[in-house]
Amino acid sequence: MICVIILISLEIITNFIGLKYSFFSDQVLRWCVFNNPIIMVMSGCIFFIFENLNVKNIITKLIEKISGLSLLIYILSENLLLNSKVKPLIWDYIFINYSYQYLVLWVLLLSVLFFLGAIIISVLFKNIIQRITYLCFDVIFDKMQYSYNKIICKICDKDNDDIV
Repeated sequence: MICVIILISLEIITNFIGLKYSFFSDQVLRWCVFNNPIIMVMSGCIFFIFENLNVKNIITKLIEKISGLSLLIYILSENLLLNSKVKPLIWDYIFINYSYQYLVLWVLLLSVLFFLGAIIISVLFKNIIQRITYLCFDVIFDKMQYSYNKIICKICDKDNDDIV
């Protein structure tokens, strides 16, 4: 909690100083970088809070399922096509129709929608495409194993004939 108060006060102070001195006018976001020690301490504290948190089994299972999809969610959210084409169109639409009024709410809403969409796509991928891929690899592996065993049997029989 102390880290959050420190971070917010640094941003407010930088913002007010930026109103008077032009050098600080664009420096507010400098506090919100991931290598900021305050952010690192906050991340560690949040990790330890959730590590010691006892939650019900349903929530635990939900968190485990979502964490199993985290790589797919990350890949979908950092998709070049989505970031270069779709997201700018959405932000342009918001600017034209709402002129960035309530921007924070729009950012939160779109973040939640993109996250839920990525979860849905990840679940579909895992349940459909990944199963089909595993089935295909099982068939291919069985054929390869059969061929390998056949070759090994021929080699062993040939070695036995040479000995006799």
